[in-house]
Amino acid sequence: LKPNRPEDADLQTLLLEINLMAAPQVADLILSKEMFSHYNKTRIAALCEKAGLGQRALEHYTEMADIKRVISQQGHIINPEWLTNYFGTLSVEYTLDAIKELLQQRTRHGLQIAIQVA
Repeated sequence: LKPNRPEDADLQTLLLEINLMAAPQVADLILSKEMFSHYNKTRIAALCEKAGLGQRALEHYTEMADIKRVISQQGHIINPEWLTNYFGTLSVEYTLDAIKELLQQRTRHGLQIAIQVA
């Protein structure tokens, strides 16, 4: 799998799936090194979320419902600086929806991030 080839997409997905279910920290390391790019991103995002890797899940999700769910359930454990930068990659509409989700949690963490993004 070392050469990151499109024809290895299924194998890349399988490797990440196995690690996310058995050793999430290994999958996190693989994802952080950006070794692969042809895997099923939606499938991996869901497994990252299930494994408690909210930041990795957000890196892969594109639908607002998924983004809001991760923010509401795991936003408090995601690095605030990373989350602030992440909002900068979203459309204005998605950013406002995500900030609203953070503020509804009524946590200090969410308020601080909302202030930084604003």
